[in-house]
Amino acid sequence: MPRLPRMENPRMDAKKLIAVVVVVFLGFWMLTDPSGLAENAKSAGGEGWGAHRGALHRRHRLRRRSLSW
Repeated sequence: MPRLPRMENPRMDAKKLIAVVVVVFLGFWMLTDPSGLAENAKSAGGEGWGAHRGALHRRHRLRRRSLSW
């Protein structure tokens, strides 16, 4: 009976599988509902940018407060 090849790194295989599943899902979504995908990407990007700007603003405000003492 032939032996099956031993997997070298099962974690890497799992990461590749997850990446393939994500790409297939996004491709299917892009083909079935491109406007929905675009709208969700736009809102997610806006939320991420807003959180980033808010964090920078808070950091700057805290730095100014600590320097004024």
